[in-house]
Amino acid sequence: MRTRIRQSHRASHRGIASVEFALLVMPVVLIMLAIVEFGRAVLVYNLLVRNVRDAARHVAMASPAAIDVARGEARCLAYNATFTCDGDPSVPDLTPDMIDVPAPVLEGTAGGDINLVQVSVVGYAYGSIFLSNYIGATVPFNTISASMRGQP
Repeated sequence: MRTRIRQSHRASHRGIASVEFALLVMPVVLIMLAIVEFGRAVLVYNLLVRNVRDAARHVAMASPAAIDVARGEARCLAYNATFTCDGDPSVPDLTPDMIDVPAPVLEGTAGGDINLVQVSVVGYAYGSIFLSNYIGATVPFNTISASMRGQP
């Protein structure tokens, strides 16, 4: 009689581990994918910030006579981290039209004139691997810009 009770008890619990695994695997996988996507978004943002700072530094270091050439090179530096806009962008879906390098602004201060340079990336939308491919959604970034003091 005892063997019969033990066997029926085991039979009723067979497959519980499989059901628990099936219920828990999807949320765990989704959390892991979310962590990966967040990491990629931070990486893309940091690449854009670095390129924009390098571009602003390049314009700030240029002599006033070569400022127009430096502005063109800065656009390419922000686009793909080179002085020519040939090749792939440093981040996906970035176009040169999103990069704004206005003419330096000469501002007078009590200590003299200051030449301010600014480089911005406007309208960039991060294309997530999972959101973009499956539901067509993108995550828009705010304007990324860097301002530096240039040569007067």
